[in-house]
Amino acid sequence: MAKKLNYDAKSILNIKFSANQKGYDPLEVDTVFDKIIEDYESAIASINELAKENEKQKAKVDELKKEIERLTLELVSIRKKYDTLKSTNSVNEDNYALLQKISAYERALYKKGVNPKKALSDPDNC
Repeated sequence: MAKKLNYDAKSILNIKFSANQKGYDPLEVDTVFDKIIEDYESAIASINELAKENEKQKAKVDELKKEIERLTLELVSIRKKYDTLKSTNSVNEDNYALLQKISAYERALYKKGVNPKKALSDPDNC
């Protein structure tokens, strides 16, 4: 990802150049500034890479929020069906336990990529 930087803020503040008769050695100053420029380019590349990754993660979060919304609506629907079944006199505890098992099996099939409704209608092509 990001390479090790040549300088941090403290080391930049503590840079000492060798003095010569005309001031500082231009080659030494140019070398230091070339390394600082290299650090900035590396930092900018890292920032851009992280920004792209951040956008991907935001898209994934949005996708998951939609999935949560869908599952919440499905849960409400199932709870209504459950309440209806529970209040109906024709459903006893044994039948209810069987319904729960069937529901668990259906969830397991969906997790494995098998649509239980399709499996019932055409078991050879599910």
